[in-house]
Amino acid sequence: MESFDQMLRAVSAPMTPEAEEALWLNLAVVAKITENPDRVLGIAMQNLRQLERVQGGANPWLGHWRTVLNGGVDAVIGVLTSRDVDATRLRLNSPFAGVLSRTESERILEAFRRHRKQAHS
Repeated sequence: MESFDQMLRAVSAPMTPEAEEALWLNLAVVAKITENPDRVLGIAMQNLRQLERVQGGANPWLGHWRTVLNGGVDAVIGVLTSRDVDATRLRLNSPFAGVLSRTESERILEAFRRHRKQAHS
């Protein structure tokens, strides 16, 4: 079992602003998953199929997302909340477009900007 110090270091590891912004948005997606997992995972699979048709094999992240989505709710939530480097990169290519409304996304991004300004000034 990890020590508390190891866990704290992992959680407080520095992230790029883009990666941290994606984490904030995806934490909101996790909330939507807990409300209606079938709907949210259905949107993600539909988006993934569309991206695969358009991009084909040009985007290596699509295959990773297919594996995660096929792993079910726990696998998806694990990736959406992890600070692991691979999960961070995967979130930057997320198939969850359309899960959050424009208003929800804007509110989250505004809160994120306030957080960044306070925490990193």
